[in-house]
Amino acid sequence: MKSSWHPHERSLSLRSPVGQMEEPPAWLNESWEDPQGFYRGLKRSLDSLFTIHGASALFNTYDFFHDIIHRNRTHNYPAMVWFRGDGERRELSWEELGRRASIKAAKWERHGLKAGECLCVIREVGPELATDLLAAFKLGAVVSLLPTEARGFILRRLTALDPQWITTDSRTVKKLGEWNERVLPMVATRCDIPSDHRHFHGYASGETVFRLFSRGSSSEVEAVEISSDAAYLSAACSGLLGLGIYPGMRLCTPDFDLLLCQPFLLLSSLLCGATYVHVTQSDLLHHKGLPTGAKPDVFGVTPWVRDLFLKERSALEVPCARWFKDPVSSLEYDRWQLFAGANGFEEVPAFNLRWDAAKGGCLLFSMGRKGIAHPGVLPMPGALWSVGEEGSEDAALFYTGELHLASPGTEATCLEPGGVTLSAHGEIWLCTGGAGTQRQGMACPVDEITAFLNERGRGLGVIFETLTFPRSDLKGGEQMVVIGFTGARNVPSFLSRLKKEAEQLIEKEMGPWALPDGIWLYPLYPRFESPGIPDRKWCRDAWLSGVLARRAKHPVFLCTTRLRSHLVES
Repeated sequence: MKSSWHPHERSLSLRSPVGQMEEPPAWLNESWEDPQGFYRGLKRSLDSLFTIHGASALFNTYDFFHDIIHRNRTHNYPAMVWFRGDGERRELSWEELGRRASIKAAKWERHGLKAGECLCVIREVGPELATDLLAAFKLGAVVSLLPTEARGFILRRLTALDPQWITTDSRTVKKLGEWNERVLPMVATRCDIPSDHRHFHGYASGETVFRLFSRGSSSEVEAVEISSDAAYLSAACSGLLGLGIYPGMRLCTPDFDLLLCQPFLLLSSLLCGATYVHVTQSDLLHHKGLPTGAKPDVFGVTPWVRDLFLKERSALEVPCARWFKDPVSSLEYDRWQLFAGANGFEEVPAFNLRWDAAKGGCLLFSMGRKGIAHPGVLPMPGALWSVGEEGSEDAALFYTGELHLASPGTEATCLEPGGVTLSAHGEIWLCTGGAGTQRQGMACPVDEITAFLNERGRGLGVIFETLTFPRSDLKGGEQMVVIGFTGARNVPSFLSRLKKEAEQLIEKEMGPWALPDGIWLYPLYPRFESPGIPDRKWCRDAWLSGVLARRAKHPVFLCTTRLRSHLVES
């Protein structure tokens, strides 16, 4: 992390006070004024938690594998906990995790993977993801991450990423087409570590560790590079100060989106020596709550998990020290209040954390408060930030505006949108939602959806457009609807089949999270911005005002559409 600030030593308090957070702690302002000094104090605080000294040297070299595995190998608590379909609890010790990663690294190295080459890990959260991540660290690979669902989503990002290597499971391999040639062979991790593979790779300061795709941006598909400094220090800061975890604690974050939060949630847990408790949606549904034996100390709650727990009252018996939510994901304060008031949760401190992995981990955090999380938030310690107009040279803070952050590992003057809007409230800020087009804290991929729908609709003479607009409820973010212009084709059976095909195509190409709030079809033609390109603003205004619905029933417009259709076909 290159910077012109001069470092100086300071101590950090690792425990966030439980209170109303009327003003930020003194060290927080110091962290923004002197990031390098803050990070040196943070690194010293992290090292003090372990009896084995870390091998990473701040702003010089970072050895992730050593600082995760070798500093934790003597602990008698597991690195990960997860549950089989029948509810049986499974554990992975630190020693076993390191052994599996070392075996995999040795086999990958023999297959040709070299330091600096890009490895795309296509997996869901679990022990295999942790093993792949550590094996890649040991070899010095540049890691990218993709979920296993939605073939089109995966292939478009592989094309943009162009990785030298891919690792995934046997089911996902079938989705990859020509990319199969770059898939590393499956590795049996029950054998011994090869005797000739004992070295660890140290990433130099500024060297790329991750190339990640953002859920917080609706722009074109492009991976963002995360430097070694940003990866290590953001994970330490997110773990120690954002989550407040340390060796022996258990972190559980079911239903948090893979691309929005990973690999930083997992990396923060591993680097701070905590146990990552992996619980899936299926586990929650099967057990009507957390499986027996999960027992998280820090529990992340999404709106889906909250609503499931409110529905199944027995699920609320969760022995945790504190819980957190994303301040952007939902503004339904009454629902959060009900959740906090159920089965003793009003006595458990709650706090806010806003994640964006492509920005380096946590963006915003808050102090804990019993009951429901305080609406006030603050940018993460050490972050280089401002609120206001992008590219503004004026460092003054605006009363209300979009959070802007320095890209991880870049100069302080390079500020980019952080994906959230803030309003000043004394010495803290209120998070008023996601900037741009967002649903549940994730950007609506409007251009991507429109592109593949129109590719499918071209042969049918149908033109699609994807629209977003503010929600009228308190779920937060934007609504997203797809409208289709079918021209003169107004047969009910055709329209019904087309709507169903469009829904199936979106789910297949993007995954269930991208399904729109509705799909509307009209026997009309849109206004065009340029040949073949609909005028999105006109479409949005016409849909919201009801113009499209009225014209679709008016005989004059229907007749005009049929005439226009004959002219187009001729």
